[in-house]
Amino acid sequence: MSEAPLQQETIDTAIDWMVRLKFSVADAHTRQGFEHWLQAHPDHARAWRRLDTMNNEFSRLPPTLSRSTLQGRFSRRDSLKLLALSAVGCGAVWLAGNRLASSPWMADRRSGVGERLALNGPLGSRIFLNTESAVDMRPPVGIGALVLQQGEIIVDVGAGDSGPVTQALEVRSRDGYLQTRDARFLLREKSQAMALSVQRGVVTVFLGHQPGVSPLTVSAGQHLLFTANSIDSGVDNGIDPWGWSDGVLSAHKARLGDVVTELSRYRRGILRCTEDVADLRVSGSFQLADTDQVLALLANALPLRVDYRTRYWATISHS
Repeated sequence: MSEAPLQQETIDTAIDWMVRLKFSVADAHTRQGFEHWLQAHPDHARAWRRLDTMNNEFSRLPPTLSRSTLQGRFSRRDSLKLLALSAVGCGAVWLAGNRLASSPWMADRRSGVGERLALNGPLGSRIFLNTESAVDMRPPVGIGALVLQQGEIIVDVGAGDSGPVTQALEVRSRDGYLQTRDARFLLREKSQAMALSVQRGVVTVFLGHQPGVSPLTVSAGQHLLFTANSIDSGVDNGIDPWGWSDGVLSAHKARLGDVVTELSRYRRGILRCTEDVADLRVSGSFQLADTDQVLALLANALPLRVDYRTRYWATISHS
């Protein structure tokens, strides 16, 4: 079952901790208080993890804003609003010409941390949601057949005995939309771009949401990154993008830093590695159902140690 939406109070408290830890010198008492809050409830770690993935956005906040927040020039509520808007602005989903926005927490179907879902989609398609993903399958008229609100999905359409469907399935995303009648493809929302991989058939990509934009045809075996304004072939980081559909993280000479980043998507809390081990190479297939076991395997195979500050905070470093 999908996880319940986070309470607004939990989100506000997580943002408050983010301000205290990142925009001031946190003393031992503050850090101890944070650790106590983090362990008090699984939702606290979930909220913190979501904010932590937006760390780059917090780092771009104007220094005057952070100082003013700490000095109390804004009310706490106004400060939280400013920080929340700054943190989630790049991840908001703006759809169609009227800039219709929708929250992933309000989507038709959502998957929790480490959860994968298989759904029946429109036009006889099959939809597979990866960890912490959200999709709308009943959007307003004119928006499209599917809307990826967050995370990553695999869409399989036209695989039945009747062959390709007569009507194109349309999938909308933050940076554009896709159309296909006969494809199996993967679409992932990354921080700076959308990642598309096509396994079977042909997918047509329309950048942005404006009419008149020339489409791009992507065939089986092709991979690319796209934004609302550009297309990039992307770089192979050694991690199989399709592995999660079989419940595994499959790597071939991948950077440990990239493997840890990917693995962190499937566990609550914070998982990091130190810079001195980030470039170590990892090969193998690891079961995503037990991320602690994966960490133990990595520590046995490489000169690594795993330190658990709390149940929800693990750091990988040199042994």
